[in-house]
Amino acid sequence: MTIIFTEKTPLPWLQPVSLKRSTWADHILVSHPEMTGNLEKIKSVVRAPTRVVTGSSGDDRYIFIDDRETKGKRQAVLIAVVDVLTAEIVTAPYRVDYTGSRKGDKVWP
Repeated sequence: MTIIFTEKTPLPWLQPVSLKRSTWADHILVSHPEMTGNLEKIKSVVRAPTRVVTGSSGDDRYIFIDDRETKGKRQAVLIAVVDVLTAEIVTAPYRVDYTGSRKGDKVWP
């Protein structure tokens, strides 16, 4: 298992979060080609999100959201989905459904 990066989050109870090369190459770049060349933005959303909410699959996934990093006419926001049990990023796309929404239960701030 090769790790591309490990980054601290503002959540004191969560260990530093990692992105595996296999997740990057086999999922993120395949399913979300707009993320090509955006590793630094993924690091940034984990390090300094504007908010963090729970994922739809329950409390074992957190959605790190950066409302400052948007794309397209509909102003999709950058998110990183983190498995809190493994402290691994499982995906990182731009998503319209988190733009200005209160989707998910607030975790931080």
